[in-house]
Amino acid sequence: MSRLPSAGAEFVGRRRELAEGRRLLAASRLLTLTGAAGVGKTRLGIELARREPTADVWYVELASLRDARGPARATATAVGLAERREPDELAQGLSERSGLVVLDNCEHLVEPSAILTSTLLRGCPQLRILTTSREPLGVPGEVVWQVQGLDLPDLDHRPGPRRLRGSDAVTFFARSASRRLPGFTIGDQQLTTVASICRRLDSNPLALELAAARIAHLTLEELERLLAGSFQILASPARAGAGRHRSLWAAIDWSHDLLTERDRALFRRLAVFRGGFDLEAAAVVADSSDVLAGIARLVDKSLVVSLATAGEPRYRMLETLREYGLSRLRDSGDESQVRARHAVWFLAVGERLQAILHGDQMLAVVERFELEHDNFRAALDWAMEHDPAAAARLASALGELWTQRGYLSEGRERLDRCLQAAANAGEPPFPLLLAAANLALRQSDFAGCRRYLHQLKTGASKAGDRFALAHAHDLLGRIAFEEGDLDAADDELANAMRLFQEIGHPGGQGRVHWHRNMLAIHRGDLGASSRHLEPLLAISNAMGSPWAVGHAHLGLAQLDLDRRDHDGLANHLLIALRLLGAAGDRWAVGIGLRLTAALAVERGLKEHGLVLLGAADAMDEAIGGRQAPRMSQIIARWQERACQGTPVVVATSAKARGLRMALSDAVEFALGVAGAESEPSAAASLTRREAEVARLMAAGVTDRQIGERLGVSIRTVEKHAENVRSKLGVESRSAVAEALSPVGNT
Repeated sequence: MSRLPSAGAEFVGRRRELAEGRRLLAASRLLTLTGAAGVGKTRLGIELARREPTADVWYVELASLRDARGPARATATAVGLAERREPDELAQGLSERSGLVVLDNCEHLVEPSAILTSTLLRGCPQLRILTTSREPLGVPGEVVWQVQGLDLPDLDHRPGPRRLRGSDAVTFFARSASRRLPGFTIGDQQLTTVASICRRLDSNPLALELAAARIAHLTLEELERLLAGSFQILASPARAGAGRHRSLWAAIDWSHDLLTERDRALFRRLAVFRGGFDLEAAAVVADSSDVLAGIARLVDKSLVVSLATAGEPRYRMLETLREYGLSRLRDSGDESQVRARHAVWFLAVGERLQAILHGDQMLAVVERFELEHDNFRAALDWAMEHDPAAAARLASALGELWTQRGYLSEGRERLDRCLQAAANAGEPPFPLLLAAANLALRQSDFAGCRRYLHQLKTGASKAGDRFALAHAHDLLGRIAFEEGDLDAADDELANAMRLFQEIGHPGGQGRVHWHRNMLAIHRGDLGASSRHLEPLLAISNAMGSPWAVGHAHLGLAQLDLDRRDHDGLANHLLIALRLLGAAGDRWAVGIGLRLTAALAVERGLKEHGLVLLGAADAMDEAIGGRQAPRMSQIIARWQERACQGTPVVVATSAKARGLRMALSDAVEFALGVAGAESEPSAAASLTRREAEVARLMAAGVTDRQIGERLGVSIRTVEKHAENVRSKLGVESRSAVAEALSPVGNT
């Protein structure tokens, strides 16, 4: 006998969750589904119950109940024992029965629900219980399973239309929208917009359904733009459904109202963090003396997510919850104090990272930068309006990290705002001008770079700041070189080297050596190039900076290309690509990919060269970088050589394949080409695990069998298989086999 509510709208996706849920239910007697408001706990619980082989399934809805005696009495009614109104009496009545009890929405009645479930488990050995709640019941033997948002591929990895269209989140949005607007379809060109909407809403089913309800009145682009500013448009126009689910805000209100006042204050203060936070930051910004216990309570209530990290604990709020928390923070009246503490904290973090950027901790620095980048953005946004001096200090501290990590346009925009504010208040700080000049240089905006440097040189000369003046001469020398004025370049670089030597700045001397090497290469003086690269490598090694060492080997690779020393070129590329790839410097990696493309063409691997040229273009596109005219001419020559004798369709396909590559994939492919003594196979672009999966796919092994052989889940196999098809540019298993065969790669 099953007494489950009607299904309503079609159940979408969750195939892996259903399989895992059934496994957990079979292995335990009490399974609790937890998760944020609207994530789909109830619907998943009902679908799991619907698939139960047991004859008796009893569904008990607790949302409308307020009395602590309610769970036991509602359960007694559901199982047909309405007179057994206490947990002990109910357990006696069910002691010989077998079946599944589903207790839905326990979060506001956690204690009485816990008493009921523990009593039933003790007295009814053949009974199993499935509960849904925004926090665990805390009963011995309880298995807690956190329900996540719907499946959505990582947009940073540039998934193709097939992968996006097949994801649960996009499918759910499309079907929800078509119920509101019959005939609604999503074209391939709109998939990225829909996926962006899904990511913005954490792939939360309730949020997606409410957003899709607006599609009759808004275009997808308008919906995406409005959601970027606020979730308030997600009030449901429908009257059906539980009141707390008629809008996203009402659903979160339901959870928020269950908090103590102390936890409400912590929740709204934590909302100022973008992207995540650790305990140390939370304690300071939220001004909490017992932050660990408070956050633990919020995690238990599914209002904060605990992130799996190898190091110190880290947490985040789903964007929908964070937006709600910010609205509560604004209403509380203490927003300005909380945001001020947040800005002060991240100014200190940014300046600490800048201080150790050029040493052996560089990789840890860039990892921390990426981890906190959204928090830096939030701090800058607030400081620009309330403390411009602090904004200028933070932007100056982040300048080199923006340069290295490829945030060129964003960095310049923020620096320009700081420069304008500084100009209004007086003379712009030299670090701001230097940071802006470096970003402009990487964009090949030489006119813009020269404007920054003119201010820097003039101001530094007046102030007697030799450090700033040395950097101005160095970059002016680089611009003169790029614009073809080699004599002026010589003069500027000589002045820069003299100043860096006077102040004892080895890093600056290394940079001048790098630029003098470029000048020597352009003149065809390979001996002079070598004389500058050798001290550059020595300085970089002494600094212990992987990024600086990677750049030195990149210069040595260029030198060996001009010497036609292909073995030396390959060896330097293997070092440079690993180091610069790990540092995430897309601009420098793009140079390395183009040098590897030249090596591939020299070895006769033209198709591989075209893949690499496409991947290098993808690096430029990702950071908004533009190649200087001199470099563009060099690239054009190598592309012309690669295309000679290559069928147009093959050349086009190879270039497109490279354009789809993410940074890590491009580096791995390039390492395969550089390290190959003979022609590398198509599998050179695959990771070791992807190559294993690809070989099994080609042999006709099913996903389930692959998972069993490799000891991984079917979901992991499916992701690897999708990566394999994407990297090889194929759609089917037979095409994978063909791409991996010797014939398929010639």
